[in-house]
Amino acid sequence: MNENMLQFNYNYELEEGWSGQVRIGIVGGGAIGLLLASYLCEAKFEVVILTNRQKQAETINNEGITCIRLDKQKNYAVKAEVFEHCLLDELDLLFIAVKQYQVRDVIKSLLQRKSRCESLVFLQNGMGHLEYLKSLPDMPIYIGIVEHGGLKLSDSIVEHTGLGCLKIGTYTHEKELQEVWGRLSAAGFTTKEFPNWLEIMQRKLVVNAVINPLTALYGVENGKLLENSFFKKNMEALFNEAVSVVKIEDREQLWNELLEICRNTGRNRSSMLRDLDCNRQTEIDAISGYLLGRAKKESLIIPYTEFVLNSIKGIEQYEIGGAGRGYVR
Repeated sequence: MNENMLQFNYNYELEEGWSGQVRIGIVGGGAIGLLLASYLCEAKFEVVILTNRQKQAETINNEGITCIRLDKQKNYAVKAEVFEHCLLDELDLLFIAVKQYQVRDVIKSLLQRKSRCESLVFLQNGMGHLEYLKSLPDMPIYIGIVEHGGLKLSDSIVEHTGLGCLKIGTYTHEKELQEVWGRLSAAGFTTKEFPNWLEIMQRKLVVNAVINPLTALYGVENGKLLENSFFKKNMEALFNEAVSVVKIEDREQLWNELLEICRNTGRNRSSMLRDLDCNRQTEIDAISGYLLGRAKKESLIIPYTEFVLNSIKGIEQYEIGGAGRGYVR
């Protein structure tokens, strides 16, 4: 366990009669949003999921959210609203679980509203969105790193494909939210708080810069990267470039953590791979693009990272442009 990790007591009783007290919203009806909503309900919180589409909100209100884990499934009654129509002042805590390139629009919407929630938690890959957080008002803001694997099967069904950890760091103004993190852990969604948000983001950036583009290029689940010696060589090359840019000192420990994440989410298809499969924009700019930007400022050359960036963006251009699947995976 990382010695910088804050220690809390997670032995909470999830009694049926507990009032919840904290009202929680989740912006985003993707895999992470649905997965988090399921476990927050399991932890007996009052939850509302804020979707982009009216159709998804109606589906969730009618059917609830079904979470599948280890071939077992459970349904949760969850309230859903379209994000643009919700009243934020009714929420104590708001998770932002959208893609990195959607954060700017979400923040713009938050700033235009008269009603505001009490605190925010951002759950994005990469680090390109951090500049947008500077425009937010003086309020408790947290950075969250999700290492749990989730697969969205429909607008209301999600599978928990890999056990990991939700790592929380305080960006501005810490608030007493240990009850939330503790109850999530007790419900089976391990959550831990770290004192240094920048460190946990940089470490996750390195992990994402290795796993996401390679699984997307090869069209394989996370665990397959460890089963192929040639894939693993490219993992090491990308890893070495990334840690040289963000100046990670304990390289060996982080490499072992990366391998463990691959094993724990072995059946998971990375978000970047799923984006390409669905002809959607990926978060490659916020991950590999961010590393290239920093490397350029420091006169560093990171050719493997540049290669995967150009490759993913080339596939995006081909796929989103409507040409169809014209590459081999």
